[in-house]
Amino acid sequence: MTAVIDGMAWTATNVTANFVGGVSSDPSQSFKVDGTDASLNLLSFDITNGPHSLITTGIYTIGPDNASAADYVVPLGTQTWIAASDTGSGSVTLTTFSTAAKTASGTFSFVLKNNTSTKLVTTGVFNVTFP
Repeated sequence: MTAVIDGMAWTATNVTANFVGGVSSDPSQSFKVDGTDASLNLLSFDITNGPHSLITTGIYTIGPDNASAADYVVPLGTQTWIAASDTGSGSVTLTTFSTAAKTASGTFSFVLKNNTSTKLVTTGVFNVTFP
């Protein structure tokens, strides 16, 4: 997982991913990717779809009027920037996504906000496996 954050290259040294497919005949689904760098800064996103909408390849909007979210957290949570239902914006493009192979890859970009500042995340790339 790599990105450019506020104009500086960022590389995750540890990446985890998780997919939750729900248990009903018409489940909601969630796909989450977390990456931490060598300084333990966390960059993550969570694509959440409600019933009647399965996660597959495509573009997912992050921000207002959407259950999906992204965030950047410095160690110990002393500062957090987010894009969620009421602030920030962005998108995740799932280029590949397979629940059978348990793999996903794609790109992302976000405008993350907190009370005092904004973080611009561009040219993000991920390639993950999940349990």
